[in-house]
Amino acid sequence: MKRLDVVARVEQPVRLDLYLLEELEFPSRSQIKNLIDEQLILVEGKPTKAGYKLKGGERITVFLPEPRGDELEPEPIDVEILYEDEHVVVVNKPAGMVVHPAAGVWSGTLVHALLYHCGRLSDVGAPLRPGIVHRLDRGTSGVMVVAKTNNAHYSLAEQFRQHTVIKEYRAVAHGRFLYRRGTFFSHIDRHPKHRKKMAATQGRGKEAVTNYQVLGLYPWMTYLSLHIETGRTHQIRVHLSANRTPVVGDEMYGGVRELPKSAPAKIREFVSKLDRPMLHSYSLTFAHPAGGRPMSFTADMPEDMKALLELLRPHGEPLPELEQW
Repeated sequence: MKRLDVVARVEQPVRLDLYLLEELEFPSRSQIKNLIDEQLILVEGKPTKAGYKLKGGERITVFLPEPRGDELEPEPIDVEILYEDEHVVVVNKPAGMVVHPAAGVWSGTLVHALLYHCGRLSDVGAPLRPGIVHRLDRGTSGVMVVAKTNNAHYSLAEQFRQHTVIKEYRAVAHGRFLYRRGTFFSHIDRHPKHRKKMAATQGRGKEAVTNYQVLGLYPWMTYLSLHIETGRTHQIRVHLSANRTPVVGDEMYGGVRELPKSAPAKIREFVSKLDRPMLHSYSLTFAHPAGGRPMSFTADMPEDMKALLELLRPHGEPLPELEQW
């Protein structure tokens, strides 16, 4: 039995089960409810209910039973390893790969691949999310760090909660940006009608901040570097959609649209055949869990984004030099 002690950090009242689901990498609300029913999750040292409203500052104690080691079968799936030691493994996740098993996807995930490659991962998120301290959407490619030990897991999870991890994404968005640099600020919450979607809101949900810089400007699209100060679900996709400049190829958030006939036929045809958002986790900087030294990793752009940018390149407008992030 493992014990985890945390202090609730919330911006507005939130249910205990939802807080644990989003902030502590629990696999599902049903697992949280089972632990609560067995009095293995306590608030201020006392048993409680899944619907208990956290206001901030409460001490939460979680007792985690030892997971069974045979619940996930390692699978020999190729994945690009950018760095590995006894504490962490850093990968370049390909687009189309799901990070961990979930409803409807019980094989072929990044977790299956890394269990085969590494032998074992942190069991904090076991049985379905061993080692997973952050996620990328299925259609998003790029850098991810995964914990191999429990101590590394706790350290990395805390860095993500404190927003000290530096994350840079690259995206191609529809439309033209008027300003070379800027910031999107909103709250993000579940969409009121479409439960699989998120929505930018005013005051409802969690605060979300995305900084952007224009890297390439074209008549129909903009190539962006984006730094997220927070890590909300679908954050970049939601902010760009709310700006009416959705990520190219992002069907869920309005990024699948026909380009004007003024765009060259090759570009219109290429965009029409995209099957995922043109969004890539470009770099990740964090403190190593053992010793605290800063570590930074970059993942090459995927071939589909390279090809789109190459088609756009002859149509780019000259941009003045800007100081790097």
